[in-house]
Amino acid sequence: MSQALDTERNPTGVDGTLGFWTGLRTVFRMEFMQRMRSRSWYWMMGIWFVVIGLVTWAVVSSFRSYEAQSNGALQSGQLVFEAVLFFVLLFALLIAPAFAANTISGDRQNGTLAIIQNTLLSPAQIIGGKWLAAWVSALAFLVVSLPFILLSFALGGVDFSRVILFVLMLSFELLVMTGIGVAVSAVSIRPLFSVLGTYLLVALFAVGTLISFGLGAQLSAQPEQAPYLEGVSYEPPQEIIESTDPNALNDWFNEQSKCSTGTTEMKVVHTERVTWLLAANPFVMVADFAREPYRAGDQNDGELFTSISNGVRTAQAGPAYQYDCYTGMKRSELPDPQVVPIWPLGVGIQVVFLGALLWWAHSRVRTPVKTLSRGMRIA
Repeated sequence: MSQALDTERNPTGVDGTLGFWTGLRTVFRMEFMQRMRSRSWYWMMGIWFVVIGLVTWAVVSSFRSYEAQSNGALQSGQLVFEAVLFFVLLFALLIAPAFAANTISGDRQNGTLAIIQNTLLSPAQIIGGKWLAAWVSALAFLVVSLPFILLSFALGGVDFSRVILFVLMLSFELLVMTGIGVAVSAVSIRPLFSVLGTYLLVALFAVGTLISFGLGAQLSAQPEQAPYLEGVSYEPPQEIIESTDPNALNDWFNEQSKCSTGTTEMKVVHTERVTWLLAANPFVMVADFAREPYRAGDQNDGELFTSISNGVRTAQAGPAYQYDCYTGMKRSELPDPQVVPIWPLGVGIQVVFLGALLWWAHSRVRTPVKTLSRGMRIA
C-alpha cells in the first residue's frame, strides 16, 4: 500500500512535517495578515504615495521649464521618467529593509519564535514565509508608485519595454534587500542590531561599492606617456559664438582640435580593472539592465540611469574613452565601447551573498539548539 499522502486533505508529510509549499504558505499568510491588520502599514503607504507624488510634481515642473528654455531641443519625457524612477529606487532601498529587519528577531525577543519552532514548520519554511511576506509588502509600495512611473512614461520619449525592464529589476532588488533583512533578523539576537545590520548591508551595496570603486581607481593610477589634445589658438567665428545651440561652441572646438604628434606624461587611471566593484550596486544594476544605446560625449543631461549606464560602460572601456588622444584618436572618433553588460555579475554577487546569509540564518533557526549565544532567548 502506498504511503503517499494527499496534501490537500492531509498536508502532513510521511516524515511528520508539513509539505514545503503548505508550510511556506502558512507562514506567509500568518505574517502578511498580521501586517495587513496594522494601521501603521497603511499610514506608511499613504505617506509613500504623497512623497512620490510630490517628487514627481517637482521633477515634472522643473524639467518642463528646462524643456521650454531649450526651445524644444530636449524632450522632458525620458528625463522625468528616469528621475522619478531614481527616487523610487532610492526610497525603496530605505523602506524595504524595514519590512524584514525585525521579523524573526522580534519574535525571538517576544518569546513567540519558540512556539513556531515547536510546530511542524521547518526552518526553511519559517524563513521563506517571512521573506515572502516582507517582499510582497515591499512590492505593494512599488505598485503604489506605478501611477507616477506611468505618468512620467506618458510624457513621451521612453520605450515601454524599458519600463518593464526597470520594474523587473526593481522587484528583484526588493527581493534581495528583504531577503537580507530576514536573514540578518534570524542571525541577530536583538532587534536593534538586526535593523542596524540590515541597513549597513544595504548601504554596503548602495554606497560601499562606490567608495570601493573610487579607492580602487585611485590605486590603479599610474604615469604613462601618451599623445595629448592640441587646442586651437584663434577665436571661433561670430556665428558660433552667437549660436543658440548650447553645444555649438564645444562642437567647434572639438572639430578644430587634433591629437599631437608628440607625447607627454600623464597620470592614467585604469578604471577597467576595478569596474567590477560596481556590479552589485543597485543603481548600476537597474541602469545596466535597461540601458539604452551608448551616446558618446555624455549628451544626456538629467537622464540619471542613462548617465549611470554610459559612465559604467566608459569605465569598463578604460583610458581610451576617458582621455582624448590616449590611443592617437579623439574620443569622439572612437567607435562605441564594446563591453559586456555588468548586471549579470551583480546578480551573481548579490545571490551568492544572500545565499550565504540565508544558510547562516537557517542554522540559527534550526532546533534543537545545541549551544545558545549569550543573551539569546528561546521562550
